[in-house]
Amino acid sequence: MTDLLFVWMPVIAASLITAFGVFLLFLGSKTYVQAVWLRRDGVAGNATITRHYEKKIYVNPKERHGTTARYTKHFDYEIRHDGKTYEIIGKQPSDALWESLSVGDNVDVIYLPRNPKNSQLAETYAHAGTVGGVIQMIAGTVMTTGGVVFVLSGLWAAAMPPEKMLSGDDWVRDQAIVFSIRKSDDAFIRMMRPNTRQVRLVVGDDDGGREITGQADFSLGPNEYPELRVGDVLSVWRAPDNKDQAALHK
Repeated sequence: MTDLLFVWMPVIAASLITAFGVFLLFLGSKTYVQAVWLRRDGVAGNATITRHYEKKIYVNPKERHGTTARYTKHFDYEIRHDGKTYEIIGKQPSDALWESLSVGDNVDVIYLPRNPKNSQLAETYAHAGTVGGVIQMIAGTVMTTGGVVFVLSGLWAAAMPPEKMLSGDDWVRDQAIVFSIRKSDDAFIRMMRPNTRQVRLVVGDDDGGREITGQADFSLGPNEYPELRVGDVLSVWRAPDNKDQAALHK
């Protein structure tokens, strides 16, 4: 569970964002294309209102109590074409149109003869769909690109072996005790270099507790110190004034 939350969650989140971005791209493209077809090949017609209703919407759905709801007005209608009936739901008319009509009344629509479900109220068809489709495609592109870039950059960085800490000319030789050995906390390193170990060393002798020891972390491949165990003592070079900066020394 700890691995899932702290190691793999960024990768899972990026994958979900990418998948949702692809879905938005598909949905936006479909909406845009349908709107373009409707504007190009749509014909005027009449539809019969089958449902006339309002939807209650809260600004914050999690805080229904003590908040004021707003209402959106909707039509459901049916179009008869070539002996068939097509039901269209959830269209939002203007307030004036909604108030002037009721169930059983006819309303002017624009529909696509080869697919009558692709329709809009005549008062809104000129702009309906194209703007929403473009917005969805932009949002989908941003989310997909962000997720893909995050994953690819993480994989690329993980594929490159880490640069080794080099000791300076004034660094001093000291000892370090292996405090812990674990898998890398980077999910991409686990995927690209699964045998990499994250090793933490306690650098220096605390001299009975009178001296503060340092801690240094190292990323070791499978061929570096293959027999290393917790509690082993290693020789390191460390910065003279900072035990947290150390370089492994064989």
